[in-house]
Amino acid sequence: MEHHLVTGATGLIGGAIVLELLERTDAKVTCLVRPRPGLDADTRLKSELRRAARAYGRPDLEPEIEGRCHGVPGDITEPDCGAASIGDAVHFWHVAASMAYEYERKEDVVSRNIDGTRNALDLARTARCATFNFISSALVAGRRNGWIAADPADPSIAVNNWYEYSKVVSECEVRAQPFDSVRIFRPSLVIGHSRTLAAMTTSGLYNLALGLALAVGELRGAGGALPSPLRINGLSDGSTNYIPVDAAARAAVQITLSDTGTGVYHLTNAHSTPLRDTFRALTQVLEIPEVVIQDGVEGFTDADHFLNHRIGVYRPYLRCAKEFDQTNVARLIGHVDLAVDAAVLTAHLAWYVHGPGGEILASL
Repeated sequence: MEHHLVTGATGLIGGAIVLELLERTDAKVTCLVRPRPGLDADTRLKSELRRAARAYGRPDLEPEIEGRCHGVPGDITEPDCGAASIGDAVHFWHVAASMAYEYERKEDVVSRNIDGTRNALDLARTARCATFNFISSALVAGRRNGWIAADPADPSIAVNNWYEYSKVVSECEVRAQPFDSVRIFRPSLVIGHSRTLAAMTTSGLYNLALGLALAVGELRGAGGALPSPLRINGLSDGSTNYIPVDAAARAAVQITLSDTGTGVYHLTNAHSTPLRDTFRALTQVLEIPEVVIQDGVEGFTDADHFLNHRIGVYRPYLRCAKEFDQTNVARLIGHVDLAVDAAVLTAHLAWYVHGPGGEILASL
């Protein structure tokens, strides 16, 4: 039986990849999982995977979770990921990472993303893996706009934060390794399931929604009428590239099963979404005044400045207009082309607001 080793299986992309492996292969899947108080690694893994399978409309995979998945205690911040004997494997999937963009989180980001990748590489060699699949990020493009080729990461590129830096460095480390195959996958901004809308995360778009709601709640609490529209400094013609989690996971697994070579693959949408569509969806679901993207800060009110400050961690991504090269992906599985417009984003955000994030948002 073929054997896959996976880190980050309790996270958004990692969990979806495990479910894809269970659906498309007969392989054994071993996942490194940090135990929780009163919850061992295997129990935690299977609980999270069952939750994801149900949320994604795949309860039929629950017997496969029980029969072919096994969680072992591990931590990517430790040498060899703190894993005991796990046996040999064919494929290693390194998905675990810190998603923090805040400058003050530098130590955690470097430890988990750079040192963690080195530890994962060591473990993959110990397990005599033939292939190493690394989930990086389309954000390794840094501050560049326009056409983004599927080229090796450039260590000299200007980046926006330590997260982007950590992914650039990690890609360079991974590419230098002598595995039979090294695949670097770069997902764009991952949202919930394309059909059920479920998102087992509070990061990315969902964290922006929470930050925006909190900021508007504070402004309302301070008294006085909110300006309408509210204005945010960014590219008025900017865009964001969204990929549903199931599409990203399916593409990664299909590529791995289709190609024995080495390459860089953009797990992105063939068409980016105008930034104005993102904020149209946010304002509709959060029921807040219209938000307009404006080049520069001329005419900003105090409320506008406050709003921009509160969502500051995301401001670099409000100045993006990127289109990603899908040539390597299309060669193997065809283009990933899914319509993600304001209506689609509204549906995804509504699932979040009335789901995991609803309790917080309802209190504002």
